[in-house]
Amino acid sequence: MIAARKLAIHLIALVLIFIAALMSKYISIPCTFRELTSIPCPTCGLTRSVRALVTGSLRLSLYYHPLTMLFAGLLLLALHRRRLRISKRAFDLILIACSMIVFIVYIYRLYYDLIP
Repeated sequence: MIAARKLAIHLIALVLIFIAALMSKYISIPCTFRELTSIPCPTCGLTRSVRALVTGSLRLSLYYHPLTMLFAGLLLLALHRRRLRISKRAFDLILIACSMIVFIVYIYRLYYDLIP
């Protein structure tokens, strides 16, 4: 019974993400960081990337933000960390490594003006 309930919650969450991604085409939420500093934030393009991914355009999704799949993987890992028996220390190390990857990609995208 508990497994069925968790599955239902995951399905509802996926449907809500799908609807939010599609609705983001019509509702624009400006990036507060970019508004205040005139510099794109490390996650700039992530909403458009998720929307493109949900609508089936992997190439466009990677154009908007190349680490969308990394963020999705981290979200799944965070949701299922206990089930996968990943210790808090190991999970923290994974987060640190991913944060370094995000920072390196961010600097690269800024330097080569690749942030749409």
